[in-house]
Amino acid sequence: IEKAAALIDQDRASPIGYNLLGLGYMALNNVDAARSNFRRAIDLDNNFNQGRINLAKLELKTGNHNEAVRTLNDILAKDEGYIPAYEQLYEMARSSGDMIAAERYLVTATLAKPDLVSVHEKLAGFYFEESNFEKAKSLGQKMVQAFPENPLSYKILGKAQLMLEEYEAARDNLLKSKSLNKRDSEVYVMLARAYSQTDETDKARPLLKDGLKFATDIWPLQIELINLAKTDGDYDGSRLVVNQLKLDPSTRAEAFLLEGKLFLEQGRRDEAIQSYQSAAKAGARSDLVMAGLNQANAAGETLPD
Repeated sequence: IEKAAALIDQDRASPIGYNLLGLGYMALNNVDAARSNFRRAIDLDNNFNQGRINLAKLELKTGNHNEAVRTLNDILAKDEGYIPAYEQLYEMARSSGDMIAAERYLVTATLAKPDLVSVHEKLAGFYFEESNFEKAKSLGQKMVQAFPENPLSYKILGKAQLMLEEYEAARDNLLKSKSLNKRDSEVYVMLARAYSQTDETDKARPLLKDGLKFATDIWPLQIELINLAKTDGDYDGSRLVVNQLKLDPSTRAEAFLLEGKLFLEQGRRDEAIQSYQSAAKAGARSDLVMAGLNQANAAGETLPD
C-alpha cells in the first residue's frame, strides 16, 4: 500500500498506482477501499482492463457473481481478444460446476486468439481433467496443424492417443515431441508407457535413463524406472535406482517404501518388511509404512513385534 501510494504521488494520472492500491486493500479485506481504487483506475483509463479484472475478482470474492460476470463481459465487448477475461470466466464457471460454460469460454478464447498456444494448452488440460480424450485428441490434431514446430502440439495429441489406447500413434507423436524438447519429463514417462504397450518394452528403460540427462524434473523418470520392473522384469535395475534415491535425504524415506514394494512383487517378504521398517526410521508417513507391512502380513508372513 505504501509503494502504491508513492506511485500515485509520482503520477496521479496513471491507473497503475490506484490498481496496486486496490490490490493491497483487497488483500486486507477492505472491500470498499479496494473497489474505490479499482474504479478510480478504470476512470483514469477506460482501456485499463487489468483494473476491471481485479474489480471482477473483488466482486466474486464478496459474492456478487452477476456483477463480476458483467464486468468481465464489459471487457470482452470492447476487446474480444482479451484472454484474461475468458480465463477468469472459465475459472468462475468451473468453480460453480458449469463445465459446459467453462468449455465454451476456453473454446471462444482459442477462436479469439488462434495463434496463442497457451490458450489451447489450457483447453487441452480441461479436456484431460474431464477425461474427454476424444476432444483432447481432436484439439491436438488441430494444434499439430496450427503449431507444427511446437512440442506441446505432439505431446497433447500423443497423450490423448495414449489414453485412448492408440499406442502406436501415441508413440510416434510423443517421439516427435521429445525430438523438439528433450526437457519435458512427462513426455519421457508417457513414451515409456507407449513402448510397453507396443512390444517395445526393451526401449523403455534406456529411454528413461537417457531422459535423466536432459529432463528438468528427473523424479518422475526415476519413479517410472522403478515401476518398470513390473513389465520388463528388471528388478535389479529398478533397485539400482532405489539405491541412488537412498543417498539423498530428501528421497530416502520414499526410496525404502519403493524398495519394499519391489520386494513384495518378487515375493521376498522378509526383505520387504525390513525395507518398510527402514522407511519408518527415515521418516516415511506412518500410514504408508503400515499399509506396506499389512500387505506383507496378508501375503502370509508373520510380522515381528
